[in-house]
Order: sequence, then C-alpha cells, then structure tokens
Amino acid sequence: FDGGCVRVGTPVAAQVSARNGLLDEDPGVLVRDSYGEGWIVDLCHVEESELAQLMSADAARRQARLDLRLFRRRIALHLLADDSDIGPPLSDEVELPSDPWHVLGGAAYPELVRELVH
Repeated sequence: FDGGCVRVGTPVAAQVSARNGLLDEDPGVLVRDSYGEGWIVDLCHVEESELAQLMSADAARRQARLDLRLFRRRIALHLLADDSDIGPPLSDEVELPSDPWHVLGGAAYPELVRELVH
C-alpha cells in the first residue's frame, strides 16, 4: 500500500504476541500463502469462552464469499465512476495491469480494502 496501513480487528479480545514483518516487504504473500508465510499476527491471552462463540469454518467461508462479492462490486462502481484521463496511448510492448491495486490507483485500493476488513 505504498507505506499505508489497514487496521484489522480480531474476533476475540487478545494480545498480539508477534506480527509478521514479511508483510511489510511483500504484502502479496498474504494472498499467495495466507495459511503459511502470509500469517498476520500471533495472538495470546485469549479467553476460551470467546473461542466457543466464533463462527464455524463453513460460516466463515460463506461470509468471505459475501465480502468478496461486495469488494468486487465496490471496485466495479469505482471504475464506472472514475472520470480520470485515459492516459498515453499503449504500444504493443506495454503490459496492462490486472491486479486491483494498479487498476484502481494507489489511494483508492487501500480505501476499498479498509471497507472490506471492517
């Protein structure tokens, strides 16, 4: 995010015991390997009673799908509302950006991500 940050809440009260510094240098690892090298934080001092109230994996998957649909719609609306200049003509050697961060621009993408991670 070019030095920006996105606050991510936790579903339970806890203390952060470690954070993944690799994400500062390569945030894409969060998407590429979220259950491996892309971990965000380690939490400690979590109450067992709070863990029992967490949603199931299936419910979390359904919610993630809904959140992704919302995120895609927000991107589409942003692109439809964008009235910026089309930029210089493209030559045959230019590769078009395909990731949302570059398509939307540096400031718009983090704002949309912040909305998603409510």
